[in-house]
Amino acid sequence: MKVWITQIDHKHGTDIIVSSNQKEDERKLADYCKYWWNESVNHNFNKDFANEKCPKKRKDIIDRYFEICEEESYETYTPEIRPPQKRISALQKKFLKDGGEACPYCGEEVSISGEEVEVVHGGAIQELYCAECEKSWKAIYRLEKFVE
Repeated sequence: MKVWITQIDHKHGTDIIVSSNQKEDERKLADYCKYWWNESVNHNFNKDFANEKCPKKRKDIIDRYFEICEEESYETYTPEIRPPQKRISALQKKFLKDGGEACPYCGEEVSISGEEVEVVHGGAIQELYCAECEKSWKAIYRLEKFVE
């Protein structure tokens, strides 16, 4: 997932804009420029800009604002963000690596018995039992495709 992070540096510090897409980021940056236009452009700077009107188009607003307000600047970053992965225990990793064919607790392959498979939306669940170590667990199966 990609996000747009725009850092605006100005005389009072730094503002950060975070957006889910480029268009939203540009809109928020233009909104920042419009909000500060009168104070930053018309009042605090060179008299040449005292009556300059704020442009209509977003890109023009942004370009002109930062052209006039030379001590302010912005930079946009677009890092790739990955959602956190669910942690899988070593026991679960071993069970998955073995293809679910062995007891996840003791590794026994022969002494496993199971209840009927219960079909649920998108997959199935089966209660399994190991006679060797006398432990039980549920195996969860995921629907991947169908074959004609």
